[in-house]
Amino acid sequence: MKLEHAEAASEEFPVAVVCDALEISRSAFYESRARARRGPSARELDRRRLRHAIATTFKENRGAYGRPRMRRALAAKGIQVSVNRLRHEMASMGLYGKLRRSFRKTTLSEHGEAIAKNLLKQKFQADAPDRIWCGDISVPQKAAREMRDRPLAIGLQEQVANHRMRLGSKALVVSVAEEAP
Repeated sequence: MKLEHAEAASEEFPVAVVCDALEISRSAFYESRARARRGPSARELDRRRLRHAIATTFKENRGAYGRPRMRRALAAKGIQVSVNRLRHEMASMGLYGKLRRSFRKTTLSEHGEAIAKNLLKQKFQADAPDRIWCGDISVPQKAAREMRDRPLAIGLQEQVANHRMRLGSKALVVSVAEEAP
């Protein structure tokens, strides 16, 4: 920033005065001017090419690739890059891979309770009205699961199981009553 101001001010004032006022050395001023004339160095050009390749690969893969997969993808394109350089470039560009969600088990089949048969067998189309009934008892199951996870007395766990059965029966009775003419 100072060097840019110095370059602009050097057109009006002597270089020595400008450098003293901005507290920069004259050698830094002249080096900056020479660098501007020469253009970007080979390393800077290489860095720009690498950053472009990283950005396009990241975009092609919907932002999912982190450093390890990004390095393999770049190697497949013929671009060799070290782990640390890739880490630095991705961080400076603000690119981070998406984390995979951990597997979450939704079916709890490791219990001593009876498992209901699958009567539908994935056939969700009814042949006639009032042939297929379904319900959602996920809220009572979640409450029972939360209670089961706590260290409770066996009697209380039985009460929860009985309560869950009563809720399921009550929901069925209410739904049948609502459907009745």
